[in-house]
Amino acid sequence: TTTYLKLGATDAAITNMLELYAKLLSAGVTEPPDLALLSSPSHVFSNELLNTQSKLNDLANQEFLSLNNQLLVSAVTHLAAGNTDEAMVEVEQLVADDPDNPALLGLIGRIHLAKENSEAARQAFQNAIEVANVAGSSSIMLALLEANEDDLDSARSTLTDALDKSSGRTRQQLILNLAGLEESAGNTDEMLLWLQRAKDENPKSYLASVALANHFAKLSQHSKVIESLSSLEKTSLTDTRVVEMVAQAHIALNHSDLAIELLSTMIQREPHSPNWRYMRARAHASNQNTPAIQADLNAALRIDPDHAPSLLAKANLNIRTNQLDAASEQLARLETIIPGTSALNTLTNQLDEQNRINSSADVRVTPHSANSVLTAARAFWAENRHDEAFATMSNWLKENPADIKILLTLGNTYNLVDRHNDAIESFESVLTHEPDNFIALNNLAWQLRDREPEAAVSHATTALQIQPDNVAILDTLAVIHLGQGNLVEAEETFRKIQLLNPSNPSIIFNGATIEAALGNKDAARELLESIISDSINFPESEQARVLYDSL
Repeated sequence: TTTYLKLGATDAAITNMLELYAKLLSAGVTEPPDLALLSSPSHVFSNELLNTQSKLNDLANQEFLSLNNQLLVSAVTHLAAGNTDEAMVEVEQLVADDPDNPALLGLIGRIHLAKENSEAARQAFQNAIEVANVAGSSSIMLALLEANEDDLDSARSTLTDALDKSSGRTRQQLILNLAGLEESAGNTDEMLLWLQRAKDENPKSYLASVALANHFAKLSQHSKVIESLSSLEKTSLTDTRVVEMVAQAHIALNHSDLAIELLSTMIQREPHSPNWRYMRARAHASNQNTPAIQADLNAALRIDPDHAPSLLAKANLNIRTNQLDAASEQLARLETIIPGTSALNTLTNQLDEQNRINSSADVRVTPHSANSVLTAARAFWAENRHDEAFATMSNWLKENPADIKILLTLGNTYNLVDRHNDAIESFESVLTHEPDNFIALNNLAWQLRDREPEAAVSHATTALQIQPDNVAILDTLAVIHLGQGNLVEAEETFRKIQLLNPSNPSIIFNGATIEAALGNKDAARELLESIISDSINFPESEQARVLYDSL
């Protein structure tokens, strides 16, 4: 490092010091840097960073590291490399000169641990704790040793005693280790109390935030996952572990636009990761944006043809759309990657069922569940036998009039073929059974936007009261306001949509239409430029191009 500094290669010097710091961490040395990084190199750094040539010349004959400091660096390097005998010899030389140094005594304990000499390690850690004025990592190491020997009471006592004379980062580590200890003992309530204490004492604690989020994720308490991670600095969201947990929670909560925004950032940062593409496909599934799902899954499989989650998702999508040959190929590939797994077995059974339905041609098996109704209807639809698809769902509803899933699917399917009266009837049927079904309220509002705009506004407003940040509902309301010529209300609603960062091209197109109607041509063009692309397909693609050309 000092040689780099003399050459003026400050970046190389800093890199070298960071490598030393990494070795210290890998060896378990987490005490204050006055021992680990020492004062002499810090002194050299301060002089060099002053960028004063005369001072640099004066340092030419100085001894930058004392012999003891060099010995310490060598011992840590040996321990990190697994050369425990060499490390012990060097540390014992240091202890001979400084017998009451708690960090050195703790380092002896770590060496004994690496040599699997538990009793000697225990004694060394106890010696370090006795001579220390403040709690250090030796208390944590002793507690871990006791916990590994199933002596949880002793481990708990060691950590709580240390907590009384600790501060700063060491205190956080002690609290988090107490939480981990209670978790291993199955004491969930006590674990949560310690984690919450760590969070209260340091609201931006990364480890406490992630530990809380992990706990809530296991319980499928997705809102609490996001809440636990919300206090982290924005830069912490570059951590892939945090991003994945936040995105998973948003997907589970149907916050698809928020998930897509977050995952799109990660795709830009890590374009060769199939996982982010796969997760964004899952987020698009919340909006039933099949082209976007296909695009992301295809991209993930181009990056890694054996990415099992993407293959499973692609096979599932192909079964649902009756592309059975493609699904069969994907399942055959999965047999070599994840043979015998439950997910693979489930999809194989679904493929067999779909093949059986298709092979029976006109003589379809009588459906016995909502899922089998949808499977049969999709098979008819794939063969362009639309009337039979409608009949399959309608016949089921005669015996099961309150089946919300089938009613919603039937209404949406009627909309695909412009049978708007039938679609309205289906959505109204949903509301007779579930008056607060925001999907039916929103879809009904969309159907009524031209013929009964006041009723449409009422339905959309009710849906928005149930789901205040739902982009699809806000979009419906904005389009209704635009159709009525209420440009101020349309603009106000679209501003709310923009704050939620929508990614659905149809919604962005509607926003551009509103901006154009308000005379905001630059804003409209900017929105349209983000969706006019040969790789982006959506129902209003051609209208978007026409509007763009007109601007």
